[in-house]
Amino acid sequence: IDAPAIMSECLDYLRSQGSSAPAFLATPQPLSPIAAYEKAARDWFAHEGLPAHVEVGVPETESATRRLLANGADAIILLGDENHPDIDGVLKAIEAAGMSCPDDVLVISLTEAPRAPYVGPGITTMYSDGFTAGVRTAELLLAGLRGQGYRSVTLDHQLDVRGSTSRTTAGRCGPSEPLRN
Repeated sequence: IDAPAIMSECLDYLRSQGSSAPAFLATPQPLSPIAAYEKAARDWFAHEGLPAHVEVGVPETESATRRLLANGADAIILLGDENHPDIDGVLKAIEAAGMSCPDDVLVISLTEAPRAPYVGPGITTMYSDGFTAGVRTAELLLAGLRGQGYRSVTLDHQLDVRGSTSRTTAGRCGPSEPLRN
C-alpha cells in the first residue's frame, strides 16, 4: 500500500473542498501500516506549511476528535477498524461540538466499511483491496526468501466520494461515486 500517495490524495482532495486545517486520526490497528500513514501525513503537513493535527494510537475516537476540533481541525482522515464504531465516535464528537458533517467538518475514512455509504451523510472512503495486498505481500516475501530478490509493488486505490466531503450534498446517503482509480 502506497501510504504517501493515498495520504496525499486524501489531503489534496480535502484542500480542494475548502479544508484549511485537515487532521489525521488513527486507532490501534494490528498489522496496519499506521507509522507509514502518520509519516506521510506529517510530511504533507510540513510541505504545505500547515500545523500537523495528528492523533495516532488512540483507542477512542470521540475524545481524540474533540481534541482535534478544539485545535482547529476542519477535516478528519480516519484510519479506524471497520469492525468497530470508530466513525461513529468521530461523528458524535462533531455533533457534540455543535458542528455538522460536512457543513463544518469533512470526513474521510481510510477503511472501506460496508456501512460507510449509509452512516451520516455517507462517508467518503479510500478503497484499497486489503486481500490483494496481503496476497501480493506473501508472494513478494516468498520470492525474496527463494533468492529472487525483494521488490516493491504499488497497488491501486480509489477515493469513493460521498456526502461527508461534499458540502453541496449535505445529508445525502446512498451508493458511492468513484472519483478516480
